Amino acid sequence: MDEATRAVVLDVVAQLLKLVQIELPIPALLLSSLVSLDCRIDFARKFLPELEARLAAGAADAAALTAWADERLKSYGTDPRFLVKAGIGEYLQSAALPAQQAKLAREIFALS
Repeated sequence: MDEATRAVVLDVVAQLLKLVQIELPIPALLLSSLVSLDCRIDFARKFLPELEARLAAGAADAAALTAWADERLKSYGTDPRFLVKAGIGEYLQSAALPAQQAKLAREIFALS
């Protein structure tokens, strides 16, 4: 039931956003409710591609990547990696990242 409810809620939100000509992928819809719409748009259109590029470039240093993520996401609110954790988790399930890159992303965003 929880998964069905989740799917319906996400569909309703996506449809409401389409009424105002905004389309967001599911990862952006799953961010904390404390994250603004502008930040959700940034997350989907800019942050995720930037993260993927940094991971692909061999940014294997977790500390440096964590510092970058904290700085990059600071406008999202206090503890920004926590605020985007659910979105990152969803993104990693659908993204075709190499195992090492996905593992590093999971480590940075405290995903199991």
